[in-house]
Amino acid sequence: MVRGGTDQSPIDIPADARVHRGGLRFRYRSSETKIGSDGYALRADPVGTSEVEVDGHVSRLLQFHLHSPSEHTFAGRASAAELHLVHADEAGALTVVGVLLEAGDAHPGFEALLSGARALLDPATLLPAVHACIAYRGSLTTPPFDEGVTWRVLVQPITVSPDQLARLRAIHDGNARPVQPLGERDLGTR
Repeated sequence: MVRGGTDQSPIDIPADARVHRGGLRFRYRSSETKIGSDGYALRADPVGTSEVEVDGHVSRLLQFHLHSPSEHTFAGRASAAELHLVHADEAGALTVVGVLLEAGDAHPGFEALLSGARALLDPATLLPAVHACIAYRGSLTTPPFDEGVTWRVLVQPITVSPDQLARLRAIHDGNARPVQPLGERDLGTR
């Protein structure tokens, strides 16, 4: 991994960015999950063996955490919050799946995440029904901002209630890294 280069995350995703509609398969399983603040974000550490397959490449789910507001923006617009599902393959290469959160109906899976120090949680409940995504190479959004991270930002958000958002913001708010320059990265066009 490279530190502090030109492929930093998050980014503003242009309105005409190419949407990938295949190549992303989740094999998430319900497991005991330790939930708490790591001093920067609400974080969950699952005990089970959930995985994601990206274009035939399998990585294990290490942890997931939340940013409020969202870190990625679409055509300059931020969402209420963003969930990052962090995966690593056997060589340690990272894949992060971003899920945007918008205010709307209450979300049962999100309620379990807000519930306390330990919960039986299936990360699949935190995914939208459609897994179309924007794909790009970037970095971690927290120090040390290492590059070489494979990003998949899902286009369809999930909804959480205004009360659930308020409870998340009471734990951590304003923990989003500012959007970084896209630079020479090509997201393609539709």
